[in-house]
Amino acid sequence: MPATATVRIHDSTRDQLRALAERRHATMPALLAELTQAELDRQMIADHCAVVDAMTPEQRADYHAELTAWDSTLLDGLEDEPPYPVHEDQPGAR
Repeated sequence: MPATATVRIHDSTRDQLRALAERRHATMPALLAELTQAELDRQMIADHCAVVDAMTPEQRADYHAELTAWDSTLLDGLEDEPPYPVHEDQPGAR
């Protein structure tokens, strides 16, 4: 059994978590784990977007070219997905 800890939260937050857990048919610890992972995922994507946003147009073009090259290695027989979004300042953007 994993170790546990007690966390102090406001009663209103506890009540909201309990209601959400009941709605999802989950335990509060499972819900907190899910919400924590979702926030970590969101933050990772936000961090990645910040790095891409800080790239020069040339760096961004190189990055997208590398993504395209890696995508071509899949050879999984599935239909191609739409291309990655292009920033308006990227060379070749609309």
